[in-house]
Amino acid sequence: MTAAIPPSIPRRGGALTRAVGHLMLGLLGWRVEGTLPDRRKIVAIVAPHSSNLDFLIAIGLVFTWNLRVRYIGKKELFRFPLGPIMRWLGGIPIDRKNPRGVIDQVVAEIDRSDQILLGIAPEGTRTQGVRWKSGFYWMATRSEAAIMPVCLDWSRRVIGILPPVEPSGDAKADLARIVGIFAQFPRKDGGRIEVERAIGESG
Repeated sequence: MTAAIPPSIPRRGGALTRAVGHLMLGLLGWRVEGTLPDRRKIVAIVAPHSSNLDFLIAIGLVFTWNLRVRYIGKKELFRFPLGPIMRWLGGIPIDRKNPRGVIDQVVAEIDRSDQILLGIAPEGTRTQGVRWKSGFYWMATRSEAAIMPVCLDWSRRVIGILPPVEPSGDAKADLARIVGIFAQFPRKDGGRIEVERAIGESG
């Protein structure tokens, strides 16, 4: 069954995309648990990233729930002929040479959007034990967007939509708390995210 989606969440698609999404998740053997918060601006953090299938699993969720998800990509990817497709898929072109910086550019995009669901994989790689990129935290806090954990639990093949994390004002403690949420869920290889390494506190 498709979950009830709050009206504040950006949507796209229809019956056909829902059917494709259900088919994808069914073939992959995954299901979804949880509900989306009634927030107009959300930064969704997806982890752990441990398989080439993660993208297809995420697309299955997006199609099943008819979500309009945005993502970040370097501006060179948005040139013709891929540009129109990248934008249609929700891409936000980022100029890495812009003196404003990546975070400033994304915050500006969130601020000028009435509704936005931005998906980010803070690990940036399938390799275990990497330090997380903390940009998602500053993008969300500076734009007052909700920080929503989305876990990929390979032990049960469940996409878990978890309640938003409310920032405390202590960035270091907040990041440790957020990473700690994901450390509960096993990767495809059975390993787990190591909080100390993820937040850069190991040697």
